[in-house]
Amino acid sequence: MANIILTYECVNRCPYCFAADIDKGERKSRLTREEFDFYVALLKRSGYRHVSLLGGEPFLHPDIGEFLDRLANDNEVRHVTIFTSGFVPAKYYTRLLDSRTGLVVNVNSPADYPAGQFSVLCGKLRELADRGAQMVLGYNIYREDFDYLPLVELASELGCRAFRWTVAKPAADRQTQCLRRPQVPQVIPRLLEFLQACRRAGLKPIMDCPLEPCLFSDEQLATFCRLSLRDISKMGCCPQAVDLGPGYRVLRCFTAASLTEQDCRKYNTIADILRHYDKTVETHRACAVAEPCRQCPHWISRDCVGGCLGETAPEVRQVERKMDQLPELLSRCNDLYRQQRRGELLDLLGSQVGEYPLPNLIVEYANALLRLGKNAEFTSVVQKYETVLRRFQLPRSAFLLAKYHALRGNASATLGFLRRAQNEVRANADDDFLVRLRKDGWRKEIGLMMREFESPR
Repeated sequence: MANIILTYECVNRCPYCFAADIDKGERKSRLTREEFDFYVALLKRSGYRHVSLLGGEPFLHPDIGEFLDRLANDNEVRHVTIFTSGFVPAKYYTRLLDSRTGLVVNVNSPADYPAGQFSVLCGKLRELADRGAQMVLGYNIYREDFDYLPLVELASELGCRAFRWTVAKPAADRQTQCLRRPQVPQVIPRLLEFLQACRRAGLKPIMDCPLEPCLFSDEQLATFCRLSLRDISKMGCCPQAVDLGPGYRVLRCFTAASLTEQDCRKYNTIADILRHYDKTVETHRACAVAEPCRQCPHWISRDCVGGCLGETAPEVRQVERKMDQLPELLSRCNDLYRQQRRGELLDLLGSQVGEYPLPNLIVEYANALLRLGKNAEFTSVVQKYETVLRRFQLPRSAFLLAKYHALRGNASATLGFLRRAQNEVRANADDDFLVRLRKDGWRKEIGLMMREFESPR
């Protein structure tokens, strides 16, 4: 999924908004026509046929009429979604009646608007619905006593088929009103009441930003599954989405804009951008995850990322700095090993693994312990970080886990991890570990495995 941000300007000042004031300073607040054309071409080149327009408020952009006309006349664009506050100028109404155009209207509880403004909004939305515009309401839950009933009634009156919702997330770069992670479990009972109200009104609830499964009790999770079955698959994992904004600026997520900002012109397709983020931001986030998450089967199997990027941004930045220093650190470790300065080597590696365990550092530290004959310490370190090594599935991690399970006498696990690390095994056929396995009676198994790796496929 990729969204085009037309402008950061907005008619509302929602207290939970993590995009507000993002254009302060030297950044441009509006998309140019050239940037719009560049982004549409990028989306089509990437195989996307659905264009999403975001803000701020997209209808504050002076060229939105022209942009909508271009998209309507482009046969390669099958659908356009506009995310709006609902305060749509009447001059654009006819452009919104195209069957390929839909609105996602972000609404707040009536008390969150200035006096009389909610009534004005309802009047505009009724007029759009009467004219045949397709729309879905969206709602951000940012406090425990959220008032959902007037919004569910409004969505039902407008003939909406679905109701999009999310629990507002914290922003890494500014203070917003939201529910912090420890507060969310207290809101779950009311959230389930809200979902039940949507179903009674004939509305299909659609979760936007995901919630982690551990925030629910088993009973609550079962109720959630019954009320919003398709959203269960989203639990814990952020969608693969990017936001394309003014100044050829691409973001992985609004909640952590400064952490994820890139120049879009460096990439040929959206897939290239997502691959970059997977290797950087997502990898760093996984390294920065809290200790309880590292033992969670959902995190190990990559079914959960361990929390919102906006909430974990400070830890992710620390991992980013450590990753930048990694080549120099590993070079220093190699020097110490060659110089037989074993005590300094172990002290350096042990201190660096620390709070944010990078898989590369764990592998280096554990291998150093093994090379120096510290088998008990090696077993203790790998046992402590085994879930991290399994989560990242690096070839070197698999080779290390094979050594760990061999020391524990687990033959099937050893051979299993060796198969996962076949490139490492091929490159290290004379490794002391493999030589020792052959001597210990594993000659046949290792020989068969090596021949299997070398046979043509």
